[in-house]
Amino acid sequence: MSQEPMPSSSDQPVSPVFVVYDFACPYSYIAQHEVDRLHDEFEISPPRWRPYWLHPDLPEAGRTFADTMSAEKRATVTGWLSEMSPELGADLEFPDLQMYSLHAFAAMEFARDRGLDVELRRAAFRAVWVESRNIGDLAVIDDLLVEVGLDPEPFRDGYDSFRSRALAASKKVQQLGLTTTPTVLLGKKAIVGWHYYEVLERVLDDQNVPARAS
Repeated sequence: MSQEPMPSSSDQPVSPVFVVYDFACPYSYIAQHEVDRLHDEFEISPPRWRPYWLHPDLPEAGRTFADTMSAEKRATVTGWLSEMSPELGADLEFPDLQMYSLHAFAAMEFARDRGLDVELRRAAFRAVWVESRNIGDLAVIDDLLVEVGLDPEPFRDGYDSFRSRALAASKKVQQLGLTTTPTVLLGKKAIVGWHYYEVLERVLDDQNVPARAS
């Protein structure tokens, strides 16, 4: 885990916060708590979560973790995650399936257009890491959209467009050299990998970002 300068063509500060993530990444799931807390406590713009597709080789049906990770290793990682973020780790269940993320990324583009991307992001992460629901199944995506108050029919009708937008967003992230999830962009700093809240807080303090009035 490290802090790196954010790729930029300008020396001017950029507006925080951007988060590079994949729903298939458990560290992205627990990064939610720290990033959402930053927005609650500091005068920053709403965080924008941008996809990086870690496993484009996966079939839509997904792949069992038994092929790549032992049950013992999954239990160890779950224990680490629970220690890192007790708020989210208490309910975390490592799924048996490594899931295909692209449908959920496309749904995020649809939800962003309607101002409900925060709600869908939380619902999709919870579906994977708490409920073990397969987000590679479009029927599950439909259910998640309904749960956050969206009609899935327009999403299905425009699916190809939303999918293309998600793929373009992931490609742009890759072109910037940001291929670790999560990566949190705070102004001029890229915080690579999961970090405790105090690390993110210090980066904003160093850039003189004021706390929100209580």
